[in-house]
Order: sequence, then structure tokens, then C-alpha cells
Amino acid sequence: MNSMNRVLLLGHLTANPRVRTTSSGKTVCDFGLALNRRWLDLNGDRQQETTFVDVTAWNQQAEVIGAYCQKGRPIAVEGRLEQEALGDPGGREALAAQGGRPARHVPARPRRDRPGGRAAARLGGGGTER
Repeated sequence: MNSMNRVLLLGHLTANPRVRTTSSGKTVCDFGLALNRRWLDLNGDRQQETTFVDVTAWNQQAEVIGAYCQKGRPIAVEGRLEQEALGDPGGREALAAQGGRPARHVPARPRRDRPGGRAAARLGGGGTER
């Protein structure tokens, strides 16, 4: 059976995207996403959990994200998940999830037809993977 590695993340940027160019001339954009999960526990109390994910975008996607996205703004990213081993001072290895090579991204924009002008993310257009 073939496997499939595809993720869709809807979150908020944790910092302004960092854009750089590799020695081979490719544009790379690194940014962090905060993914919030909210629920009511068995006692009816509100709970919240936040997951932080590092994302790397390449080429045209990297340029667009770097130009139009800012810290705190909502964004939808679709791509594949990669794991990267990181060493810590204690000599143990930690794994960092990295959403690699987004196929699509859409900065969410406030919709005027929603009460309070809350932002709604919509996927559209297509990008190319590296």
C-alpha cells in the first residue's frame, strides 16, 4: 500500500516570516505557526492547548509569504510533514515537526459579512512544490 504525507494547517504566524536566498539562488521562507485547540472539559470549563509548528516555504511561495504575511495574522498552509532531529544540551535528541514545502497558502482576510469582521481562511490558487 502506498503512503500519503499531506497536512493542512490553519494557524497564526508566531513571528514575521524570515526570507533568505540559498547559494543556488532559491528563495526560502521560514516561519512559525501557532495552532490553537479549544474545548470544554467534563466540568464545562474552557481549556486551550497550543501546538507550535515550524514551516519552510520555497521559491514563489516563499516570496509571497515573506511579502504579505505578518506576525499574528492567520494563514492556511498545505504541504507535507517532515521531521528533523535536533540535539539539546543534555545530549538527547528531540524531534521538531516541520511542515515542508507548502503546496498552497492563503493569508486569511477579514470577511465583511461576518459579525465582528473575524477572519476566515480560504484555500485557493495553487503553488508548486520545489
